[in-house]
Amino acid sequence: MIVTRIQRQSRITAEEEEQMFRLHACFFRNLDRGLFHGDLREKDWVITVSDGPKFVAFSTIRLYQETVDDRSLRILFSGDTIVHPEYWSRNLLVPPFGAFLARLMEERSGEEIYWFLITKGHRTFMSLPVFFRQFVPTLEDEPQEWKRILDTIACRRFPDCYDPSTGIISPSGQRDFLIPELVEVADARKEGRWVRFFQEKNPGYVRGDELCCLTRISRENIRPLGFKFLEFKDCLWLD
Repeated sequence: MIVTRIQRQSRITAEEEEQMFRLHACFFRNLDRGLFHGDLREKDWVITVSDGPKFVAFSTIRLYQETVDDRSLRILFSGDTIVHPEYWSRNLLVPPFGAFLARLMEERSGEEIYWFLITKGHRTFMSLPVFFRQFVPTLEDEPQEWKRILDTIACRRFPDCYDPSTGIISPSGQRDFLIPELVEVADARKEGRWVRFFQEKNPGYVRGDELCCLTRISRENIRPLGFKFLEFKDCLWLD
């Protein structure tokens, strides 16, 4: 039985944290246990999906304030995200993430909210063109204001390894990277323009480089396909 939870990071037990690490370790190489646990503990929310007793997907979220050009912005920063390949066809994380966005927009209706996403995989990147009208980086006209916001917050968060000229985070120390099976692009998708765009923007993704991305979270910027996920109710909220 599939069970989806959106819960405060502080509610994650040591056993659940270890289970998340084991799932992550199945599909990434060169993992550092201490870095993984430290990254998790700085997050505010965790989305988990379990099938019976085992986790099959999870994603972590941090919410924080930033000031850019004297504007106060609410930033949603996505951390580690993984779905077991056996469940890729089940679309496990998009619906609860949509529910999270719906609640965030309702509770912070008067604020500018942006999703700051860093990714080393094309599958995660594809959530931007599929569900949002505008984002950076993009193949189309790039909102320069958003690019400035992206560079500002990325430089603040990753001052030693973010390059604004490329939009890439290249960690100087130990980094994890996807196993070869997840790096490969299925034949049917090799000619997709957004997949090619991701690979061209982040040629070092195979060794763990991450592409920094930004989009505004607002109903005006969400494509029709994304609206149905804003109404997702089949999850447990644990505040």
